[in-house]
Amino acid sequence: MSIPNSLARSMRTCLYRANVGVLDQKLQLLSTLKSNFKEGASMAFASKCPLVGGSSIGQHYRHSLDHMALPIESMGDRCDGAGCDFHYDLRTRGGSFETDINASRSRILELKGTIEDCMEKIDDEIDSSSPGISDQDVRVYFMLDNEGHEFRFKSNIEREMHFAMHHAFHHLAIVKIIAINHLGLHLDSLPEGFGKAPSTQKFDSERNMQGV
Repeated sequence: MSIPNSLARSMRTCLYRANVGVLDQKLQLLSTLKSNFKEGASMAFASKCPLVGGSSIGQHYRHSLDHMALPIESMGDRCDGAGCDFHYDLRTRGGSFETDINASRSRILELKGTIEDCMEKIDDEIDSSSPGISDQDVRVYFMLDNEGHEFRFKSNIEREMHFAMHHAFHHLAIVKIIAINHLGLHLDSLPEGFGKAPSTQKFDSERNMQGV
């Protein structure tokens, strides 16, 4: 049974906006780092925290952005007739995206711009009989052992946007630990709901209403 156009439009708009929201959280924290550390912002961004295995905000940003970039950039480039291949575990570690706060910001803005461009095309996609950008089938590869063997799964871009967004929340939760306990930022200097998945925010809201 097909989904009514109005519902399909609403669901896709929510998905795109949720991804933009995650990217905006990342951008807001970068602005906070710049405000607090000035010329030392990149040093703070790359500073390794012993509380979380010696990782840095930059490393968690780069890693989670690598995941988000696969479906988002595929929407911008469009998959060919054979579909797209997403190799989540074949990543380039290190580099300026982990150590240069401005390079990270530029990458985030580029991904955000791609989503916003796609948001402008939602109405045309929904009203068309052909599959939309995020409906396109993809092949997803993960390593499920430590010998480097990849296993393939069938998916589509929309589903992978959901996955990458939720994956990012978990890394932002670790970033929050680094920002507060290692860099000394105050909780109220972070974006509201930073590092909390939507389900956690809903749970917290309900508890507050109950006075728990």
